[in-house]
Amino acid sequence: MVFLTELETYVQRTVPILTDGSQHPVVAKPRTVPDYALALLEPAAGAGKAETLP
Repeated sequence: MVFLTELETYVQRTVPILTDGSQHPVVAKPRTVPDYALALLEPAAGAGKAETLP
């Protein structure tokens, strides 16, 4: 699963690298918004069974 905080971290680390430091994304998420799953990824061929959301 991909969670909101994982996506935030990925974007904050990756965008500056891809833009040679010219862009620095900021997330304005209220603290009352919980972390939640955004996507469920299928495993690669030959990998284990995929998780399912409850």
